[in-house]
Amino acid sequence: MTPIQKNLVGLTFQEIEEIILTLGEKKFRANQIWQYIYLDGHKDFSLMTSLGKSLRLKLSQDYNLNRLTIKTEQLALDKTHKFLFSLEDNKEIEAVYIPTKTRNTICVSSQVGCNMGCTFCNTGTQKLVRNLTSTEIINQILTIKEYYSDFNKDENRKITNIVFMGMGEPLQNYKEVLKSLQILNDANGLSISKRKITLSTCGIVPMMEKLAQDMPVNLALSLHGATDEIRSKIMPINNKYPLKELITACNNYYQKSNTKKITLEYIMIKGLNDKLEDAKDLLKIAKQIPCKINLIPFHPWAGSPFEAPSKKTIYDFGEFLNANYITTTARLTRGDDILAACGQLKSKSQKTPKPNPLI
Repeated sequence: MTPIQKNLVGLTFQEIEEIILTLGEKKFRANQIWQYIYLDGHKDFSLMTSLGKSLRLKLSQDYNLNRLTIKTEQLALDKTHKFLFSLEDNKEIEAVYIPTKTRNTICVSSQVGCNMGCTFCNTGTQKLVRNLTSTEIINQILTIKEYYSDFNKDENRKITNIVFMGMGEPLQNYKEVLKSLQILNDANGLSISKRKITLSTCGIVPMMEKLAQDMPVNLALSLHGATDEIRSKIMPINNKYPLKELITACNNYYQKSNTKKITLEYIMIKGLNDKLEDAKDLLKIAKQIPCKINLIPFHPWAGSPFEAPSKKTIYDFGEFLNANYITTTARLTRGDDILAACGQLKSKSQKTPKPNPLI
C-alpha cells in the first residue's frame, strides 16, 4: 500500500522547519523550500536545485506540493473570473479573481458550504459540509496565481489583495484561517500586507476579539440590518450576538488592531432595509464605530424571494449617509452574470452521510 503523502502547502514555516530537522537537514533548508513554494511557485521537488539530491528524494517520497484541480471556470463580461475547484475528497469550492484598474483581488472560501443561514445568501442554502484546511485555502491562491503566471520576485505582481469573502464563515474555521493568514503575511513568501487582506464575518464576537490579538487584518462586518428586528429576520446569528454586542466588539477590534476603519457591509434588499428610516438607524450605528459603509445591491439567485432596490433608492440612501459625514460607497457589482457576486457562490458538495450504526 502506497503511503499517504502530506502536502507542504499550507504548513507554517515552523512546521516545515520541524520536518527538515527530522530529516537530518540544516534549518536554513526550510527557508529555501518556503521560497521555492511561494516565490517561485514550484510544485515539483526536482526543480528545487539548490537542495541536495538526497533531500529532494526524501521529500518526494513523503510529501507533495499538489495544487487544486480546476473543475470548471467562468469568465464574466467584466473579466471577473470564477473558479470551481475540486478537492481531494471530491468536495467542491468556489473562488473568484476580481481585476480592477488599481488592484487585483482573490476572493477565497474558508468552508465547504455554510451554516450561518443568512436568508439572502445563496451559499447559505448549502449546508455546511466541512471546514477547509489551510492547505486548501492557500492553494486557492496558488492555483489562481499559477493560472495567471503570477509567480515572480519583483513588485509587479498581478494579485495584490486577498479577501476572505467566499463560501463559509471564516471565524468558524479559526485555526485553519489563522494559519492561512500567517502564511499570506510572511515577508519571505507571498508577503501580502495585513492592510491588503480583508476578512468578512457575520459577527462571531469572541473570535473577533481573538483575531484582533492574533492577526489584525482589515475587518468587514456583514451587517445588512440596522435594527435587531430586521437583522435577526435575515441573519440568525444576530440572536446570539445582537447589535449592542457587535458594536462593542467592533470598537474593541479597531482599538486593538490598529487597522483601517471597519467596513460595514450592507446588502440592500427592496422593501426590507432600503427606506430612509433604515438609513437613519444605520447612521446611529455608524456614529458609534470608526467605520465606512459599503452598500451592496442584492444579487439575485434562483429561488430567492428578494429583489434589489432601484439604483436611485441606493443612491439616495448613500447620499443621506454621506451628507451626515459617514463615508459611504455603493459597491460595483462584479461577476453577477456568472453568479460570482456577493452572496452568490455555491458548490454542489453535500455532506457525506454518516454510516448507520445498525447496519
